[in-house]
Amino acid sequence: TGKGARYDPQGNDFELIPFGAGRRVCAGKLVGTVFVQYLLGMLVHAFDWRLPDGEELNMDEKFGLALPKAVPLKAFLRPRLSPAAYT
Repeated sequence: TGKGARYDPQGNDFELIPFGAGRRVCAGKLVGTVFVQYLLGMLVHAFDWRLPDGEELNMDEKFGLALPKAVPLKAFLRPRLSPAAYT
């Protein structure tokens, strides 16, 4: 929802141009996008994620170019499968 909720990362929306636009578009944009999606999917699938005991997720932001988190994320990861499954 909101103004920034819908954007086109392919370079047609000129409010966000992560890979350039038009004739100057990055040749590796498809590979980069697919790789990031694949890596994120692997991390979500391979681990059980949890916060440290007694902590809640803090979504506060600092003002800046990319709105970084005010408090860094702390998470504990535990492999979902046995180590033999990852070799």
